[in-house]
Amino acid sequence: MFIVSFKMTAAKTLCIIFAAICIGASAAILKTYSGISKETAAEIENIKSDHYLSGKTNNERLNFLEGFGWEVEEIPENVEEVKLPREPDEIMKKYNEIQKQQGFDMSSYYGKNVKRYTYIVTNYPQKPEGIRAHVFTYKGKIVGGDVCSLEIDGFLHSFNIN
Repeated sequence: MFIVSFKMTAAKTLCIIFAAICIGASAAILKTYSGISKETAAEIENIKSDHYLSGKTNNERLNFLEGFGWEVEEIPENVEEVKLPREPDEIMKKYNEIQKQQGFDMSSYYGKNVKRYTYIVTNYPQKPEGIRAHVFTYKGKIVGGDVCSLEIDGFLHSFNIN
């Protein structure tokens, strides 16, 4: 038989209590984070990203467009919630290629609801009317957009002035 004895002091008691609290807290944290989906984990990483562009307020969206040289009417012509397709078709894939060229990637928002703000562009070269800028946001973050013509033989391109 093997017997171990030790004297319990106040310092040892505090160490044991502290160790128990640390182990319990670690277990709680692991349980919390092991239960989140990969999608949620990706969203957390996106929020922590240095490329976070806030579009919560109208002024932030206006400043964003102004940064590309666009002058737009101050009040959006239209604001609507749009559900992006869960499985993108060819058109959505091509649209996302435009987004990637300007530093966005909307693929992580497929299947989600985003807000689309439509602004009337007032300074498009040689086209005084019929030009719109779309800014897409997800939870207040700018996630993409475009500049387009409303004409039948119109165009759609990135925010960069060509």
